[in-house]
Amino acid sequence: VQTQATVGSFEEARRILRALIEESNRLAAAAKEGALQERGNDAAFDGSFRELVLGINHTLDAVIAPVNAATDTLERLAQRDLTSRVDGNYRGDHARIQQSLNSAMDKLSVAMSAVADTAEGVASSAQQIDAGSKELARGASDQAASLEEVSASARELAAMTKRNAASAAEGRSLSEGARHSTSNGVTEVQRLADAIAQIK
Repeated sequence: VQTQATVGSFEEARRILRALIEESNRLAAAAKEGALQERGNDAAFDGSFRELVLGINHTLDAVIAPVNAATDTLERLAQRDLTSRVDGNYRGDHARIQQSLNSAMDKLSVAMSAVADTAEGVASSAQQIDAGSKELARGASDQAASLEEVSASARELAAMTKRNAASAAEGRSLSEGARHSTSNGVTEVQRLADAIAQIK
């Protein structure tokens, strides 16, 4: 009877160990697939075996906590929130992950601020260039108007010069006529004088 009880206890122990191995394999497979929220079914075990499964679950919780915190921070970054950081009091490798990610976020925030300042400077320069271009266009338009006025004045001057030349030619013609008339008058007066002298 005692031998049968021993055999029964041994078989029960083998069954429990198989169940533990299967549960461990299931959790390992889930971790490989990235299903880090999977936990062992501690309710299926009693006593020390149950405590063993609970210990595995607590270990998984401790491992996944900084991963979840880092994921939350990166998700907020994806929504353009540069103030997000990994909060919590972590130790060891978890603290290194936290510090590295927070340092990266700090540097990214500084870089984006510099980019924003540069973009603002570029926008200001573009406005100044635009204003300068408009002023240059106005100056060119004014110069074109001035050149048009100078051209019109030159045309008017040329016309006046032509009129003056015509008037001068006409004056010369009149002068020539007056001189000719004067010469004829002198001749006639001389004849008259001669005639008077003969009559005397």
